[in-house]
Amino acid sequence: MAGKRKDSKGRTLPPNVSQKTDGRYIWRKSIEGKSYTVTDNDLAGLKAKIIQKEADIQNGTCRDLGKATLNQYFEKYIDLVDDLKLATKENYKNYWKWYIKDSPIGKKQLRNIHNSDIVELYKKLSEKLAYTTIQYINNILYSCLDCAVHDDKLLPSNPCDRAMAKIRKRLSPSRRSGDSARTPGKQPPARPGPGIHTSLCAEPRGCHGNDQNVPPTLKWMRPPSEPRP
Repeated sequence: MAGKRKDSKGRTLPPNVSQKTDGRYIWRKSIEGKSYTVTDNDLAGLKAKIIQKEADIQNGTCRDLGKATLNQYFEKYIDLVDDLKLATKENYKNYWKWYIKDSPIGKKQLRNIHNSDIVELYKKLSEKLAYTTIQYINNILYSCLDCAVHDDKLLPSNPCDRAMAKIRKRLSPSRRSGDSARTPGKQPPARPGPGIHTSLCAEPRGCHGNDQNVPPTLKWMRPPSEPRP
């Protein structure tokens, strides 16, 4: 009988768990003909993810993940992502709530979202927001969809690819440099866009003006008003 597998620290690995050469831990399991994969740099962190994943599978949320809406998938993504500071994760949730959740793509099935949908969203956002703010929103959306492409194999490619380049010309240089109203104490992302992962995103600046000034086409874009210092 073969001995139990151990990691580089001599700890016995749980069933279906192995350690990669780079030190990361990976869990692979096939359930009802579908393969599931979870990875983490820490064994304890992986075990917590496995518990969550198995609970999701039991509840049916993972089984039907291919039919999930963008909003449903984001909830899964933001719960499982482990390389974000707590404050950054809260910013992600807020920006999602303000600018994506109630937008046309928020309730759209993930597999039906195309690059043209992302570009259309950014065009509408550009009516109110500066380019750097939309870049931050793109960071959030790109990272979420990148997980759908590479981790869950739900999409063949990331719909956010090249979306920012297609709206850049819509904004004047002054609009690219900043917004008309900002939230104190926050900084915009330094190098957003494809290839920049969530752990590299800086904290965002507030990017909204008075709610009463939101254009009719952007009534779903309603962040709370914040007092000026």
